[in-house]
Amino acid sequence: MITRWSAHIHSFTELNQQDNFIPFLSISNTLFHSVGLEVILKQLGGNILLFLPFGFLLPLVSEKYHNPIKMLIASILFSLYIELGQAVISFIVGITYRSTDIDDVILNTLGGMIGFCLIKLPFRLLSAKKK
Repeated sequence: MITRWSAHIHSFTELNQQDNFIPFLSISNTLFHSVGLEVILKQLGGNILLFLPFGFLLPLVSEKYHNPIKMLIASILFSLYIELGQAVISFIVGITYRSTDIDDVILNTLGGMIGFCLIKLPFRLLSAKKK
């Protein structure tokens, strides 16, 4: 959360970013039209990595989130909360300082679910060995 809400120093051209409400548009643009692997890793990998701890830690904090469907819903809702917060702040200040992007929700949710799988997999392997 600190990463998403931290203050950034932007040039004027970076401040007026475009919002994206078309699923997979930013992802495909990044994959097929970016200038290099560093951009792909930063744009796509960063959003996935950002939510790995969420998916990993939430089931440890609350037994309610041992269910993959509940974890999926929590990941979607928390990511939507962040994106909507960015949209509201941009609306209030009158300039898009952080773009609102549905693909961020998709990638964050993927990261949350990967984190969830990383915490669940060892437990499944251990229980399978006991049988």
